[in-house]
Amino acid sequence: MELFNKMQNVHYRVLYKMINDIIAYDSIKENNKNIMIDMLRNRQSYEPDFEFEKELLEIEESESKNYEKEKHEYPYIKLFKKDKNNKYSLTVDSSMPIILSKLELQWLKMMLLDDRIYSHLDDELINKLKYKLEKIDFDVDSDFWIKKNVDDYNADKDESFRLKGVIELIKKCISEKKYIVYDSKTGKGNEYKDKIAFPYRIEYSVRNQSYKLISLIYDDKYNENRIIKISLKNITIVKVIDDKVCKYAEYIDKIKEYIPKINEFYEKKKHINDPIELEIIDEKNTLDRCFHIFSYHDKQAYYDSKNNIHNLKIFYYDFDKEEIIKDILSLGSCVIVKKPEEIKNTVIERIKKSYLSYSEDK
Repeated sequence: MELFNKMQNVHYRVLYKMINDIIAYDSIKENNKNIMIDMLRNRQSYEPDFEFEKELLEIEESESKNYEKEKHEYPYIKLFKKDKNNKYSLTVDSSMPIILSKLELQWLKMMLLDDRIYSHLDDELINKLKYKLEKIDFDVDSDFWIKKNVDDYNADKDESFRLKGVIELIKKCISEKKYIVYDSKTGKGNEYKDKIAFPYRIEYSVRNQSYKLISLIYDDKYNENRIIKISLKNITIVKVIDDKVCKYAEYIDKIKEYIPKINEFYEKKKHINDPIELEIIDEKNTLDRCFHIFSYHDKQAYYDSKNNIHNLKIFYYDFDKEEIIKDILSLGSCVIVKKPEEIKNTVIERIKKSYLSYSEDK
């Protein structure tokens, strides 16, 4: 069995998880063969490898007189031993270390070439990684990277350091349950000044390559508390405030009553009973694009084989509605909105508006 392949260690990862869990939680009780196989398969992220299971667990058989009659691609290993009652136990008495494959080490070294890494990691860790990876045989300029299905967001080292400062400040506010006042500027140039918010959580979107802040605010326009999402790269100024600052006391008092039940308030904004339902014709790679675009939403999907149509339900939050509508429009004619009517009508109206605008330009 080849556990230490230079490019990938699929089997090693499974055994690493299994053995360390057994040692940490003393989890082998009814440790017969079926239990061991279940433990193994529950830690696999791929289809069961029956040959791997056989080589790992059928120890006595591997050493029997029939061994020469059987053909095995790899020699057997002995990480588990079996007693006369067919019960298994570990042959090792300590946890296994994490061992990265050559491909993973190369990937990590490549990531360090991107200035955006400075918004994720601190200088000390970055320098330590660079030192440890110095002898890894890999040297590719980041200009040669091929990025697929990723929105282009370029951030230099200075911007990454600025963003890191914003993230660290907001993380502290979340842990200490403090409020922030911020200014922001959207990509369209809209500016917002002195906005008061109670930060709730930070999300990272791989697709957008950006951090987003979910927070509770009081909305003057609608005279209500709302949960909003804002891209952290759009925040130009942010400061910490407390609930005793008189200048903002009026807004803080209106937000404060929701703080103890913010989790409940947040979940109520999720459309569980009325998700967006899409019909997808899988042309022009539309199905893959759908799953990528909506990757950070809870979803349900099924395939209508009779009509050759894929159906997708998207469970979304109020503050995601605008972005989802834009994403649906970007998918073109291969996607049809079935429900809810509000989203369906909004998409139709925007298509009509775009068509009329195009016609006038012609």
